[in-house]
Amino acid sequence: MHSKDFTIERSLGAKQIQAYCRALCKELGLQMVEAWWTSVLNPPRQDAPHHLVVQTTGGDRECWFTAEEIAGYPTQETTASVQTTIRTEIADLLADLEESPVKLR
Repeated sequence: MHSKDFTIERSLGAKQIQAYCRALCKELGLQMVEAWWTSVLNPPRQDAPHHLVVQTTGGDRECWFTAEEIAGYPTQETTASVQTTIRTEIADLLADLEESPVKLR
């Protein structure tokens, strides 16, 4: 990873994406603990090295984004596609919880 990779993960877009995660979890009745960005040496998609982890009381979900997706979020350029990715992951988590319920803290 390059220093610019860490910069994008601290950008306005990255922070707005984290705020969206919190709002989405609240909307869906799921308590979010934290959403954070992390970097790995060998991401599953080389074109999308930015790793977002959404931790909830029901489990965690991961999303991978490009720098362009994160940078374009505040300008509405990529907002819909980023939100769709996150919503899909959180919906999958909710489906998993319905199949195998755990006590939410």
